[in-house]
Amino acid sequence: MEWVRTWLVISRRDDATSKVEQPAHTAAEVRQLLTAARADPAVWHTRVESRRELAGDKPTHCVCGEAYRTAGSWPTPHDWLDCGCGGHFWWRCRECGLERVEPPAAYDCRPHWPGQRMS
Repeated sequence: MEWVRTWLVISRRDDATSKVEQPAHTAAEVRQLLTAARADPAVWHTRVESRRELAGDKPTHCVCGEAYRTAGSWPTPHDWLDCGCGGHFWWRCRECGLERVEPPAAYDCRPHWPGQRMS
């Protein structure tokens, strides 16, 4: 599991209510969408928004073999650590007590653990 950067190219056409949003996963795709928008005389405004998305599968089992509990499709507040990078999922094994953070915290990450005061 890791954070990946994606982009959303948003174009407005002559009809002010007409908005087209197109996702792009590479810089080449962004360039291609911008070139097409510039060539279209009906497009009067285009902007690009950078986004970060989690890619990859969530772990289902601890290294000891115990299955992680699931509380639904979204983590509960104690399963998610806010961080400047976007955040991390946090699992704690009921069997061995081992904690796992995904995506792994980078050198500049400062995840806020439950009960920790935000500064």
